[in-house]
Amino acid sequence: AGGAAGGFATLGREDRKSKKAELKLELERVNKELQRVEVKIAKKRRSLGHGGGQRSRKSEDGKRGVKRKSTESGGKSAMTSSEPMSREARRQVMLKERNRRVQSLWGQCATILKQLKQNRNAWPFHKPVDWRTLGIPDYPKIVKMPMDMQTVADKLGGFDAKCKETPREYKSLLEFRDDLRLIFDNCQLYNPVGSDVRQMGDSLADLFEKKWQNSNLEGKFAMELEHQKREEDDLKNFQSYRGVSKHQKTASQQLDHLQTEINKLKQQMPGGKKAKPGDDPNADMSFEEKRKLSVNLGMLPAEKLGRVVQIINEGPSKIDNSEEEIELDIDKLDNQTLWRLNKYVNSCLKGAKKNTHQEKIQRMQQQQEETARKLEDVNATLASRSAGGPSTDFSPVSSKRQLGADKDSDSSDSESESAEGVGSDGDMKSK
Repeated sequence: AGGAAGGFATLGREDRKSKKAELKLELERVNKELQRVEVKIAKKRRSLGHGGGQRSRKSEDGKRGVKRKSTESGGKSAMTSSEPMSREARRQVMLKERNRRVQSLWGQCATILKQLKQNRNAWPFHKPVDWRTLGIPDYPKIVKMPMDMQTVADKLGGFDAKCKETPREYKSLLEFRDDLRLIFDNCQLYNPVGSDVRQMGDSLADLFEKKWQNSNLEGKFAMELEHQKREEDDLKNFQSYRGVSKHQKTASQQLDHLQTEINKLKQQMPGGKKAKPGDDPNADMSFEEKRKLSVNLGMLPAEKLGRVVQIINEGPSKIDNSEEEIELDIDKLDNQTLWRLNKYVNSCLKGAKKNTHQEKIQRMQQQQEETARKLEDVNATLASRSAGGPSTDFSPVSSKRQLGADKDSDSSDSESESAEGVGSDGDMKSK
């Protein structure tokens, strides 16, 4: 309290009251935020199946109770409606949350498509090629799978991915990616190098690849598929006692589809055993492996990027890190550096911890304790500065601390009367 008195000695009465009210509001805000996070974590644990064993025991007890009742009443067994209803409600909540997550990913795809469409080089690719009007009858003979941005938008569900009139045809973000690449592949296939349309297509292709890499949508989609698989596994534990139902068949089909997508992504995501730097550090890295490395570099946290720059500068392909933003060109790096980066990135991703919720709670608890200490100091200060008036503490303070604060206040008041203009405890002692 004595240290806080020096910090607030120069504040007027109104300022002290304002500061006290401000700290009280801050404490209330921290408490509410902490409660919100704890509720969110509890819901998350329930959705992941924590506590499932206890719930299963309750279900078994309920089932035995129903059997005893049916035996006594004449042999007609009946299932209570509470279990299927609770499972169905759980499923509906899960599907609603899943749709929200997936729609967010499709919305990011739509944003990339709109940005490409608005580019000044995109107009030749807005609509299907009208080869009759353009007088190029050989176009359908050369380009076997034509594609354009309007067709991609229609398959996406509109340029905002929300159009109800044209439901989404894509089942995977990878299908959306491949269709956009098909546009630029067709451009390169038909138009010779150096032509205007070829230059526009190449420029737009580079822009798309950069935006796709920076968005990290492939990594997000892979994590979403893993999440959905865990959800389906969790729902299996809550199926009806009446045998295989339509929901089980649907879940089985969804699991098959999800497993197919996961297998496809695992071929493109890190973790494979095809190439190891220790086997041949001078081996060429394939185009697909470079793409994986680019995606994984985008998934690294900021504190890991310093080591990435250090690895690059240790090899012959040094980069200029004097600027605030560094642009990395994977194709310009030598093979040894690429494999070293690949090994480092994989080790970082495998060793990543997933305790973000617990860390957030710890930070908020520390903030709550700090705010409570500040509020106590302000209360003690106000009590010491008031002329014997009643204390207006918002939090309980021990009688020993209050007596100490009063004693400090008396000595501070007597010294401040003998020497005006004193602004801190240090000044009081020196006087």
